[in-house]
Amino acid sequence: MKCKNMDQLITEYKRLRPQEHYFDRDTLAFFGESIDTMKFLGVETIRDRLGNKVEVYVINRWQEGHPLGSRYSKAYFDTETLEDLSPYSESGEVL
Repeated sequence: MKCKNMDQLITEYKRLRPQEHYFDRDTLAFFGESIDTMKFLGVETIRDRLGNKVEVYVINRWQEGHPLGSRYSKAYFDTETLEDLSPYSESGEVL
């Protein structure tokens, strides 16, 4: 299923990864986040840590009380596995 919004992404994530807790209320609260402040941005192609191109869903999230100060940051989820990924540059540096 291709997700087109946050509700679909969360539903599909919980279906494919029932053992994980990324979108659980308590987990989000621990990191100063909430679903209400997340925005689904769509699909992008990034490079994973092995340099492979991967199609991902991108969300923008507000992180209240982040050690570097409250801020928006992006999270990336593989469109096939919904694994939480970090984008890497051509040289292997985390972006």
